[in-house]
Amino acid sequence: MKKFYIIFFISFLVLSVLLYYSSWWFLGGVAIIVLITTYQFYHARFSAVTGTVEALELQVEELQKQLDRSLAKEEKAAQEVIQVREHKKQLLKSLSHEIRTPMNAVLSMSLLMKDTIMTSEQTEYIETIKNSGETLVSAMDEILFNDVVEYAKIECRDNKTDTIDFDLRDSVEEVVNMFVTPATKKGIELLIDIDDTVPCQLCGDNRRLREILLNLVDNGVKATQQGHVLICARSLNREDEASVIRLEVTDTGTGMTEEQLKDLFFALPTRGFQKPKETKRGLIVSNKHAKQMGGKIEVTSAPGSGSTFSFTVRFVLSKEKFRQTEQQASLQILRAKNVLVVDDNATSRNIIIKQLKAWKMNTTGTSTATHAIDILANNQNFDLVLIDRSMPHMDGLQFARIAKRSYPALPIVLLNSGRNDFHKHDQDLFAGIFIKPLRQKIFRDNLSALFGQYPNKSEIDQGNIASSFASGCPLKILVAEDNAVNQKIAIKILGRLGYMVQIANNGKEAIEILENEPHDIILMDVQMPEMDGLEATKYIRARMRMQPIIIALTANVLQGDHDACIQAGMNDYISKPIELDELTSKLHKWFIVINQNSSPSFTPL
Repeated sequence: MKKFYIIFFISFLVLSVLLYYSSWWFLGGVAIIVLITTYQFYHARFSAVTGTVEALELQVEELQKQLDRSLAKEEKAAQEVIQVREHKKQLLKSLSHEIRTPMNAVLSMSLLMKDTIMTSEQTEYIETIKNSGETLVSAMDEILFNDVVEYAKIECRDNKTDTIDFDLRDSVEEVVNMFVTPATKKGIELLIDIDDTVPCQLCGDNRRLREILLNLVDNGVKATQQGHVLICARSLNREDEASVIRLEVTDTGTGMTEEQLKDLFFALPTRGFQKPKETKRGLIVSNKHAKQMGGKIEVTSAPGSGSTFSFTVRFVLSKEKFRQTEQQASLQILRAKNVLVVDDNATSRNIIIKQLKAWKMNTTGTSTATHAIDILANNQNFDLVLIDRSMPHMDGLQFARIAKRSYPALPIVLLNSGRNDFHKHDQDLFAGIFIKPLRQKIFRDNLSALFGQYPNKSEIDQGNIASSFASGCPLKILVAEDNAVNQKIAIKILGRLGYMVQIANNGKEAIEILENEPHDIILMDVQMPEMDGLEATKYIRARMRMQPIIIALTANVLQGDHDACIQAGMNDYISKPIELDELTSKLHKWFIVINQNSSPSFTPL
């Protein structure tokens, strides 16, 4: 620009001289000066802009280099994270497999034990073993499905539901019993209220239903410091072959604000590594399951007033009957008995009274032991007293000591929430000690026993294994399993169902047996020596004329494991530990397919 000003000054001098001497020279000079000045001006501007552009290009090039270096570092870090997560996933899968394999033996043996004649005390021990084992497996699954594995499970799991016949009351009671220990430690009660109008024999996705209830009850127990967690079931609409059921989990915990409710079911991130709290993850998974079952989870809550999580599901009515038919003799002896119910928790007391009234018993309720003593003083006609262990001012033990002095022949039953801090002479005060939450069938049978009507032990304590199952679903079954304990369990359980089964120690032996003797169904373990289940399945599908139904029997539980089994040519999938309801449901399902087609397709259904 300095050069431009010098030229402009010189041009001004020349123009002045030309103006002085001649007009035509002046005009020509003006034209020349204007041209030169214009050229110099734009040349100077272009040079300045060009310099600026070159400087910016250098800056952009340097920034691009820095960006490339940052991206390279991030890509390397991401690859390292992926490798770490893959190692973690493989480690957890191995750990899960190693836990599930022996737990299959523990839970299956407890199932077989329930099918024998036992005392009520032994039945309680077996139930504790079963519930503890299921809790361990559930805890392992929670660990296994954390972080990226959990995200993948949420995002990738298909919407197909697993439809089986099940008993709603059994499912609810089994879920609630898993939380007895943590609830007892916190001093809170677990309550179950299933309305008499609810049909319990249902057909639907029991696995997802249990997962929803597990997460909601777990959330309620964690949020509650005193009071109770109540699980309710109500029938909203009853059809000829279906029923719409509303399930609620209500706690007396801290409650939530409007802001917390808005953020409660936000989806988990699909990218990045932010991990939500365990409680929120469980609620998100539960809400997804509820939507897959045709409903959604709704929440009502306020700070200091607890929370209620509810969801509505339509279930088809099952034609199978799993619960034992209530013995008329047992119900008859309970009819018209006079019972005093003492419990400071109004919700718990009302649930017990409602159940007793359903059995046609006469009930009186009170919230304090002091008032109960006054009631007994004015009414000598009570046949039984049911009293809660933990109450303010006077608890169940103190009441029993006082009452027994005046009414030594009056049966008193203690309702205990798991505490065992009393001595032998305290236990002698009671005709029985019932553990909360009360399971309907056990509660009824124990009351019948107290009044002298002991039902046939085989009817009370017998498990759910029906020896007539095989007559309704005749199948030739081969079990490919390398673990000796699991072989024994398979023989026992299938034998109790009425089947004579053959055992193969690995995939190679299974193929040799099939070449000599066709079978309808193979229960195929996946991890076996010499030839595993996937290899054996591929060989059978590729080379054998007779195609059996192949059901994977494995301790690997991730979605990818399921997909691998189906891709290998298996028809179905059962995870260990084996649940009897699931096993019988799968056998019945494929029996129907086999009957419909004498040469069944191995395309999975």
